[in-house]
Amino acid sequence: MFKKLGAILSIFSVCLSFAFAQETKEPEKKYWVHSSGLGVVITSGNTETTTANVSHSSVWEKDKNKLSISLNGAYGVRETVNATGDKHNDEFVANFNEKVQFNRKFSDALYWYVSEGVEIDKIINLEYRLTIGPGLGYSALKNDKFTLDFELGAVYIDQKYEDTDSKDNVSGRIAEKFTWKISSTSNLWFHTEALFNLEDSDDYRINAELGIDVKINQNWMIRSTISDKYNNAVPKPTEKNDIVFMTSIVFKY
Repeated sequence: MFKKLGAILSIFSVCLSFAFAQETKEPEKKYWVHSSGLGVVITSGNTETTTANVSHSSVWEKDKNKLSISLNGAYGVRETVNATGDKHNDEFVANFNEKVQFNRKFSDALYWYVSEGVEIDKIINLEYRLTIGPGLGYSALKNDKFTLDFELGAVYIDQKYEDTDSKDNVSGRIAEKFTWKISSTSNLWFHTEALFNLEDSDDYRINAELGIDVKINQNWMIRSTISDKYNNAVPKPTEKNDIVFMTSIVFKY
């Protein structure tokens, strides 16, 4: 896994180096926006559970270039009692995903991109999924209230589920990214992505996320998201559909 991850990151680094090499010779001034979130849910009574989720995103944008980085993870345990009365903790949430995407504009509306991602999800028995791929994007809408981007590309996928051999393929990718600034204190977004194995029509995945940020003050906000991941080609007995709700407090800086 780590050799493949290293190769993917090397390819991604080369793409970034080429893109930044196209910049003018003016002194580079980076503009970063970061946000970090944490959410914890604890229940007691009939069941004892603790669930924690963490997230971080960073966006750098200057002239024709944009670099987006996101990290998300969740971990949860619940206390159970076996037949002998002994208590122990069982995992019921354990996942992590990371994604990096670099965009470079051809014009105000058209851009090319390259992205890579890593995903681990022990609950659905996914040991790892590595992805990397290029594509084209089109900004169909961009104003003070709304943005809407469409992306079309290809992605190399290498993945392994528990008790199965690793498999790889090249998939087509279609995605949309919509954001709406509802007011000065709230923002909503809706992102969808569809991946289709080019060699197997039954092997496809659809990912969707709906979220809203509500400001508490200049730096702090409450974030609520619902994500739906559908995979039509998972090994049994894993369910094809996976829905996750999250609420967290986020610090933006």
